[in-house]
Amino acid sequence: MKTPEFEALLDQILGLSDPDDATADEVALIRERLAKRLDEARESTGPTRRVSAAEIAAYAGNSLNQEERNRLEAEMAASPALMAEVMDALAFLDDVEAHLETAPDDLEEPLSMPAARIGAAEIEALFRDGKGLSHEQQRQLFLNPQLRSLFAKCKQDYAVPLSVVRGASRPSGGVVEMQRQAAAASDGGVDQRSFDGGTAKIVKSRKREEMIIVFTLVGWERPPRALLLEGSDGELAHSDLPQPDRDGKFLLIKNMDKEADATFVRLLRDPTSSGTFLK
Repeated sequence: MKTPEFEALLDQILGLSDPDDATADEVALIRERLAKRLDEARESTGPTRRVSAAEIAAYAGNSLNQEERNRLEAEMAASPALMAEVMDALAFLDDVEAHLETAPDDLEEPLSMPAARIGAAEIEALFRDGKGLSHEQQRQLFLNPQLRSLFAKCKQDYAVPLSVVRGASRPSGGVVEMQRQAAAASDGGVDQRSFDGGTAKIVKSRKREEMIIVFTLVGWERPPRALLLEGSDGELAHSDLPQPDRDGKFLLIKNMDKEADATFVRLLRDPTSSGTFLK
């Protein structure tokens, strides 16, 4: 609410005794006087507005458009306090940038992403739950003898025993495996793999992105739960397996647009890879 004191002060600033009767020339004079008084007040009390850090950074980086830059520079020219505030902020940014450029090398290492961890829990989760390992985890597994030992133990624990397959060609006591073969003459790999008690045949689907794998099990007392493939370079691919029909057949349909599916098919077609059926 305006008080009589405020009205009197306003009349004093405007230089009018009766503002309602002001002419156009008087109004122009009023504006000129008011602008002058505001400029004087701004120079004596400080900047009329706070300049944001984003605006200062944009000004320093020459990313303001010409209109915005001209407006800010005009405000700075009209207000020494605003000019000092912007200059102090620019000096601070220059100081920060100089410190960043000369940061010691040992400070950069903690900022890098930590390497993917792999241990007994991750290896067992692969066999038990089919939880895949990242490329970095597979690399560590392939190069670390202790991890390889843990991997071999889990494989033995989770693999389907050979005794499940009646009439297996190999002596009992082992596990059901898809064994490595000699490399194929063609880079395209093979279309069929054999294993204890069955075969896996790869055929193209009518859909461009799909491949179908036809499994045939012979003499199995109970079917496997999953198949884990291992490339000669340590690359791994896991897939759950559906229940076979009464003839021991089941299909796997793999989408070649998906990395995990494409890796599984590629390793299956590679005769130098091996496979372990999991219970």
